[in-house]
Amino acid sequence: MLISDIESENVLICSDLHLGPKNPTITDFFCNWALSYFQDQNLKDRPEWLLILGDLFDHWVGDDLINSSKKYEFKNAIEELKKCFLSLKELNVSVGIMHGNRDFLMGETLLSYIHAKHLAPTLKLRPVKNNHVVLLVHGDELCTDDTQHQVFRELVKTSDWQNKFKSKPLDERQKIAKSLRENSEVGKKNKALEIMDINPETADCFLQENNAHVLIHGHTHLPGKNILPSGKFRWVITNWIIDVNGKVSGGGIQVKGNEINQIFT
Repeated sequence: MLISDIESENVLICSDLHLGPKNPTITDFFCNWALSYFQDQNLKDRPEWLLILGDLFDHWVGDDLINSSKKYEFKNAIEELKKCFLSLKELNVSVGIMHGNRDFLMGETLLSYIHAKHLAPTLKLRPVKNNHVVLLVHGDELCTDDTQHQVFRELVKTSDWQNKFKSKPLDERQKIAKSLRENSEVGKKNKALEIMDINPETADCFLQENNAHVLIHGHTHLPGKNILPSGKFRWVITNWIIDVNGKVSGGGIQVKGNEINQIFT
């Protein structure tokens, strides 16, 4: 079941962890950080939700992966997340995960397995004590100047493309996913930074259509607070990375009542 509306006074929002076989350290660091973040706060101040706005995985080729004898290097990441999210559940913290542009084939089987709920592509967060609607999205749908990405995005969203892709053997799907990621990284080098960012006018229209006051998204890896042409604000969540020395950095955004704060590890 897709969740499109959450009424809460206190949530922690993350995005763009890109977990995969090349960065197991990020999985361990994130799980330890998330557990500590929630455990170290008393019940009154503890966020009620951990929301992940897409690209939890570097890529995801289908939920049949978790029941296959060929679990590849994702097995450890999945089991670590399952353990972490179960511990959060025992603290009465709900975990919600949204599709990103890299892991749009995540389904209910995987989410149920790791004790997470499925977030709709557009999620409205409604703090109980005020009328300001905070709109949460992954973000790539607002990068309308990147026409190449938008064409690809519309293609892979179709049931025809997804059914054909998931009908292929796992080995073939993994190779295709790897090729798509490599081509994407090469393509980024030839695109101007502003093309890969959201279009401010598109974002304003999106907020107006949804009767929302603030936008929070990931995808662009450009954390911070920006003002849109309408005067409304958008907040960008940081991505999670590991540097050449093995140090992990990341963070999120906490929405507590009418306060929004950027958090870095």
